[in-house]
Amino acid sequence: MPKVAIADTFSNWDSLLAAAAKYAETVPGLKSRLAALLAVNDKARTLEALRLRLKTERQEATQELHATREEGKELAIHVRTLLKSSFGADFEGLVAFNIRPRRNRRKTRVPPTLLPPSEPGT
Repeated sequence: MPKVAIADTFSNWDSLLAAAAKYAETVPGLKSRLAALLAVNDKARTLEALRLRLKTERQEATQELHATREEGKELAIHVRTLLKSSFGADFEGLVAFNIRPRRNRRKTRVPPTLLPPSEPGT
């Protein structure tokens, strides 16, 4: 089914209803069909208005959610900074707050044990 804009559909139905109304009394069964088309037209307009309202509300909710997430992100940073400054950057318990504690980067190396030189031929 080819795509047709909803405005074109409404325009088409409105012009059909207006033009066919002149013959509603003379053509048998036309009056009831026009009444049904009018009811469907009204329902479709109501649904289109609902769809547009919901689309607007969804966009507003998305914008508000984005702003709330940014606010929460900033607050989480402040909370983590406060915890880190209270406990110290070396405190291993910081991992419970999703903070990497500062750890010594250098590992103490154990000097290799010196083996006596192997004698040739053995």
